[in-house]
Amino acid sequence: MSPSIATIDISRLAQDREAVIREIDHACRTSGFFQLVGHDSGPELHDRVLSAMADFFALPLQAKMKVERSVENRKQGYEPIGTQIIEKGTVADLKECFNCGDEGHAWTGTTFGDNQWSEESPSFNAIAKEYFSKTKSLSETLLELLGEAMGVGPDYFRDFARDQACLQRMLHYPPMPKDAPSNQRGVGAHFDFSGLTILLQDDVGGLEVFDAETQAYFPVPPQRGALVVNIGDKLRRISNGRYNANLHRVINKSSRERYSIAFFVDGNLDFLLDPIVLDGEDAKYEQGLTIHEHMMRRFRETYQKSYGDRTEAPKVAA
Repeated sequence: MSPSIATIDISRLAQDREAVIREIDHACRTSGFFQLVGHDSGPELHDRVLSAMADFFALPLQAKMKVERSVENRKQGYEPIGTQIIEKGTVADLKECFNCGDEGHAWTGTTFGDNQWSEESPSFNAIAKEYFSKTKSLSETLLELLGEAMGVGPDYFRDFARDQACLQRMLHYPPMPKDAPSNQRGVGAHFDFSGLTILLQDDVGGLEVFDAETQAYFPVPPQRGALVVNIGDKLRRISNGRYNANLHRVINKSSRERYSIAFFVDGNLDFLLDPIVLDGEDAKYEQGLTIHEHMMRRFRETYQKSYGDRTEAPKVAA
C-alpha cells in the first residue's frame, strides 16, 4: 500500500471524541501530518482567498515590490521569486510569497514586524485578514485537541495560545519549467519550526511528505474544503519527540499556477518548551527554553541574506 496521510473529521467530536483524539495522536506520532475536515473554515472562504491571491500575484512586480519584506525594514510583506533557498544543495526556490501576521503583534528581536498592505489590492488585504482571523481561531481548537492527545488535557496549551505569534505565508508556485535544473524545488525539503502548521492548498497539488519506511516522498492530494495540519519543531520538543516534525517539500509538476497558504502557529513568546516526559522516558530536549529563544535560535540558523534554511535533506528517491 502506498503511504498516505489520514483524513480526520472533527465534526465527529460531539459523537466520538475519544476516537477522534486517538486518530490525531496516531497521525502526529507517525507521519506528523493529517488532512482536517469538518471545521468551519469552508470552501467558500477558501475559494475567495485563493482567487484574491491569484489577482495579487498577477500584479506587476514593481507594484508588489512596494510592500517588499526584508530583514532591513523588519516588516512583513512580499518576497519575490528567488529570495529563498530552503534545502541544502538546491538552487533558489521557485515561489513568491506574501507574509502577514497579527496587527500590532510585536515579535521583539526577530526578523518579523508590522504588516505592510498593498494599496494596489485592497480586496486582497481584506480577505487576507479574514482568513488569518478564522485560521487563528481554528488553531486554538487544535491546540486543545492536541493537549488531550498528549494526555495533558485541553487546557495545557492555553498559555501557549495566549497572545500567540502566528505567521501567515500566502504562496504562489509557478509551474516548474521543463528545463529546470534537477535540484530546483517550489520549496525545498524542510521541517517547520512552528508549533503546528495549518495549510490550505488549491487543487493543483505538489505537496510531498517524507516516508521514513520507504525513504521517499509521497504526494498529498488536495481535498476540497480540507486543511493539511502538520507538527512543527516546537510541538516535537514539547512531546519529547513522540510527535513527528516531518520533512516535506513542494514541486509544482503541473502546467498550472499553484497557490497555498501556510499558517504557522508559533505560540506565546514567553512559553517554556519543556518536554512532557512520560514514565520510563528520558528528556530528549533541554528545559527552560522559551519560544522566543527558540525562534531566535532558528532564525539565526535559517534566515541568512537569502532567507535560506540550509536543511540537509536525506538522499531519497525523487
